[in-house]
Amino acid sequence: MRHLFLLLSLSLLAFPVFSQCPPGQVSVFIQVTPDMYPNETSWDLRNGAGTLLASGFEFGDTVCVQSSGCYHFTIHDSYGDGICCAYGNGSYTVIMNGITVASGGQFNFTEDTWFGNCPQGMNCQFPDTIQQGTFIAPNPDFWYVFIPDSSGQYHISTCSANCDTKIWVYDYCTGLVPSNNNQGTIYFDDNSCGLQAEVFPLFQAGLSYYIRIGGTGCTTIPWTLSYMGPVHGCMDPSACNFNPLATVTFPTDTCIYPGNPLCPNGPDLLMVQADVLSSLTLSTINSQNCMVNEGCLSGYGQRDIINFTTHIQNIGTQDYYIGTPAANPGQFVFDACHNHYHYAGYAEYILYDTLGNQLPSGFKNGFCVMDLECSNGGSFQYGCSNMGISHGCGDIYTAGLDCQWIDITNVPDGRYTLVIRVNWDRSPDALGRYEVGYENNWAQVCLVISRNPILNFTVASNCPAFVDCAGDTFGTAVPDCNGVCAGFTQYGDLNGDTLRTQIDVNQYVSGILGTTISPTSCNDLNQDGSIDVYDAALVNNCAIYGSNHPLPGGGFSNECDFPGGILNPSQLATFRIANHNVTNQTLEIQVANPNNRIKAYQFKMSGITVSGVDNLISPSQFPVTPAFNAAGMVLALSALDSAINRNPTFVPLVRIHYAAITGGAICLDQIISVVNENYEETSFGISNPCIVIVGREHELAGTAVKTYPNPFSESTTLEFLQTGNEFTVELIDLSGKMLRRYENIQDGKLRIEKGNLSPGTYFISLKGDYNWTGKLVIK
Repeated sequence: MRHLFLLLSLSLLAFPVFSQCPPGQVSVFIQVTPDMYPNETSWDLRNGAGTLLASGFEFGDTVCVQSSGCYHFTIHDSYGDGICCAYGNGSYTVIMNGITVASGGQFNFTEDTWFGNCPQGMNCQFPDTIQQGTFIAPNPDFWYVFIPDSSGQYHISTCSANCDTKIWVYDYCTGLVPSNNNQGTIYFDDNSCGLQAEVFPLFQAGLSYYIRIGGTGCTTIPWTLSYMGPVHGCMDPSACNFNPLATVTFPTDTCIYPGNPLCPNGPDLLMVQADVLSSLTLSTINSQNCMVNEGCLSGYGQRDIINFTTHIQNIGTQDYYIGTPAANPGQFVFDACHNHYHYAGYAEYILYDTLGNQLPSGFKNGFCVMDLECSNGGSFQYGCSNMGISHGCGDIYTAGLDCQWIDITNVPDGRYTLVIRVNWDRSPDALGRYEVGYENNWAQVCLVISRNPILNFTVASNCPAFVDCAGDTFGTAVPDCNGVCAGFTQYGDLNGDTLRTQIDVNQYVSGILGTTISPTSCNDLNQDGSIDVYDAALVNNCAIYGSNHPLPGGGFSNECDFPGGILNPSQLATFRIANHNVTNQTLEIQVANPNNRIKAYQFKMSGITVSGVDNLISPSQFPVTPAFNAAGMVLALSALDSAINRNPTFVPLVRIHYAAITGGAICLDQIISVVNENYEETSFGISNPCIVIVGREHELAGTAVKTYPNPFSESTTLEFLQTGNEFTVELIDLSGKMLRRYENIQDGKLRIEKGNLSPGTYFISLKGDYNWTGKLVIK
């Protein structure tokens, strides 16, 4: 294997250039046309064993590979929007020996393709095509594709194997990232018949199903696939024994109607407490965008989590039926991270403190509901394509699944109660069946979290049943933002009407500009000790989406769950002053935001009296009228939930009109907050923060103000005409941050030591009876 050459910009080529490869090898030509954000793109080429053969970023390459080999190409986009089509028509093409084997550009975070002479059965892209019968998987991770000619229930079994086996069934291949658990499957089993597995899937004729047979300690695995026939039962929805899976009714399928004593009582979901207790473990994970956006991590970077297993059984006499995304779209959301529909209301994990307050570390989980065990005498029926839990069966979310945890990174040391509950709002199933009882829908564990000397937790042996602040066992009452149990005061409800609406957003804005709002437990929504546009944006999000918002990544979120807020340190927006027009008394503020869209911003100007602010972003993209005050505070937030597109280079953001110049320099004094499209605060910076006003840097004639030496290495002296009153001097870096402040200067001279200052350029500002601004350079 060897690289022949690097194509420095394959996007400029009108046709591929194929290199001559040695005998027995062929060329793999990788062409990449990046979008407007080439730094987000990367790719890698591996062989079938996973060995890296080549990798790159926004450029392609040509590689010679063995003609008989199997290869895996993956392209990545770190932002998660592919390379086509939101920000330019980027694309990629992979050509092996003159034949296109992969192409595209419209994907999320990754897209991959296997090609070449790949062994049959190695993955879902090279499956062994089968019909019903008996088979032997030649290795302990082998793939098949089955297209049934009849709809109904099938039986897949490895029960005759002599090793520990598993069965996975998927209904898609493109974008699938297989795991060793049930994530992404529509049916899955491990250990239903001893160490072996079996599933009873419902298949629809003509569709492709990918069957994966695997095991531990196996060389080959015998297994069978057989048709059991159509699902039969009562098909009258008004009957109490109506079977929603049935497609035919046999003569023996008698419908039973309400009032008949033979009618089943109903479903009864049970949270298995023992499985929670036995599975608790402490671990760390590096956050991914999907995990944060879906709400199962409460911040970025390395997170501390407590994993656990959720096991829900139906011990009632009737199935708890959920159904399909097509039949019940309001109960499902599509998960772009896993390329699968998720049930939105399955289980909720809540961490309470000793006062009954919910901590912002909880999560509503539910990517699929299926029969994973039938230890109580039930029959396997439901999978992820048609969800539910049969009576006598149970579903299990193991501790190894994504989001099967609580995030305790920012949870202070102390004692807490972890509550895990199912069907907490006592909703009926998709057929209108209510549970017969709800007292067993909860599991709990008391945790003591300590960081002395390192983070750890213990399970408290004395863990009385959780009692809410109203005194109800497993109740849902919580203190309001004023600490009143089940009170009516809402976070962010400034006008006190018990709602969060645009009226409250407007009151936040007017209060910020008028400096009439001070932080309290009820209005400081991200608990940072100040009120700014981020608080207004969080209320705006609540007003738009409410408390049961279906997420594009799966699950539901509560956009009114306060206090909240997340800082995304990996995203950066940079601002600068530009295009100062002295005649018209205007200037521009420009922004570069290459890796985040902006929903809201707030900054502070100095040195001018602001008289007006114009929005320079297209109204079709960001329809706002920026708010401002004369003292230089400027903020903008769209009530329509729009956002400024990403911009890799500086673009005009606003035009500022001023009535007067009040200092020796006009400065972009401070960026207060930038809010991205996910209602997260981002990092920010300032480039070119000040414009020194010619004629004002020396308001007094001659050398009335001077610094010497300048540039300097160890110290410099500022000397100025003293008028008898006290002066103040501020030292400011190029980002607009004040580093030092010298007050009560009365003798017209100030010695400034380098100290801990780094070499570079700084602004120095003199304020008193007259103002002066200049620059200092440290060598």
